[in-house]
Amino acid sequence: MNYKLPISFRGVYWIFLAYLAILPLANTTALRNIFLLTLVCLIGYHIFFTNFLVEKDFELRSIPLPLVVWFCFLILFPLWAEQTDVAWMNLKGQWGQSILAWCVGIGVALILGRQGPSLWGLAVASTLPVVIHLTLTLLAWSGAFGTNFSDSISIGEIWSSLIQMFDSSMHGDSVSHGFPWGFRGYDPMHGNLGYAACQAIVLFVVCADIAWRKDQHDRFWAAVAAVTLCFLSVFIASSRGAVLFGIVMLLIASVAIYFRNLQKKIAYKKRNSRRLNFRLLFGVLISLIFVGAFAVKIVGSDSRWVGVVDKMSVGFDIENPIDFLCNGLSLADQEKIKYRYRNELPKYSDELIGSLSSDGGRVVLMRAGFSLILENWRGIDGSRSTYERLIENKCGHPPVMHFAHTHQAWMDVILALGLVGALLLAWVFIFFMLEGWRNTKRLDFSAWAFALFLITMFWILRGFMDSVYREHYLQMQATIISYLYFRKYNSIDIGKNYVTSLKINV
Repeated sequence: MNYKLPISFRGVYWIFLAYLAILPLANTTALRNIFLLTLVCLIGYHIFFTNFLVEKDFELRSIPLPLVVWFCFLILFPLWAEQTDVAWMNLKGQWGQSILAWCVGIGVALILGRQGPSLWGLAVASTLPVVIHLTLTLLAWSGAFGTNFSDSISIGEIWSSLIQMFDSSMHGDSVSHGFPWGFRGYDPMHGNLGYAACQAIVLFVVCADIAWRKDQHDRFWAAVAAVTLCFLSVFIASSRGAVLFGIVMLLIASVAIYFRNLQKKIAYKKRNSRRLNFRLLFGVLISLIFVGAFAVKIVGSDSRWVGVVDKMSVGFDIENPIDFLCNGLSLADQEKIKYRYRNELPKYSDELIGSLSSDGGRVVLMRAGFSLILENWRGIDGSRSTYERLIENKCGHPPVMHFAHTHQAWMDVILALGLVGALLLAWVFIFFMLEGWRNTKRLDFSAWAFALFLITMFWILRGFMDSVYREHYLQMQATIISYLYFRKYNSIDIGKNYVTSLKINV
């Protein structure tokens, strides 16, 4: 960063990174809103009270059409929503905040240009939840939280435990504890940690790719170490989705890099090439062994991984998904499951029946979601709790099998905003993903475009496995995607759609 920037510019720089860092953290709503409002005010000041737009040669048409249409849809949706009052409340809430987050990403990229946060800075900021989790894990392992503590621990409990540990150390007492596998830190929602870790993994992979291309081997190994720590964190927290999608994104990034290099026929420098390639292969192999060892440890000790295919298939054995959600497991369905697995131990079929509240239940939710969509394809209220309202109305009473959402983001969006809303959101994501890939293949390769492609791909795929198009996750997606998109352009000729060169501050 150039510290000769005006104070207001420096404020935008650091507040933006702080905002990005705390977005995945639980219990930070107030601070999150303060940062968002501050950034909006600072950006608004530069737009309305300076010659910012003229100097940057910025035109409103530079904002992608899918994004403009998406904004207009969100603003107008309450006019035809079935529950108008709830729709207006959600426009003021999560959807309105997401619009501001899109504008913040655009504004910061325009104001700071090439002096804005680098890819490395974005990656480091994204690891804040990982750093907090690993720090708390070490404290738990050292016995700071005693011998009996739950998988998650509140901030108050952390503070009191640290005070107690300090008192014990002053008196020479010590407490030992086995390694806390499954410990999730202070955040009971392990998804917050997983989404942040996967985002950081994607950004560090791009940093590693560019660092290797530029022969910046220290930066390359630092990025590899950071990716390893992110995987270590989600393995310890036993976040299956984060582990799965972290590996998926690594594979996608590797395939993309391979085909990009194959297409461009990129040749590395001949000097010391064999030695450098051997070091690269050896280091990556060690990292894979390290990650694989923890994977085997977690999969072997976490019962949720055992029989996961059977647990998912049980969800298809339920005759009537809506009736199951409303009234619980029927005797006929129970007998069907036990008969299907009659050759297994009775305990196994009982475990599969119990999985209907978790893995198997997600399949039932998906099937029930299709039924609800057919009846409510126009959308209801834009709310994050649309599914809960619909299923309770369908049952006529609170459902026996309670789920807060369908665990499938695209279904939740259709129920909340209608099929048109889901298609427009898909248009936005697909536009940015394709735009990133298109610029990745250019001769003047842009790391920003590569990061844009991978980040957008991650959030598209993640939406098929969990409800991530809601609350602060919308702000995470909007902020990082919009910033990456506008940073891939030249900070001066952004209105002319000019693409940057390879001189990137990674």
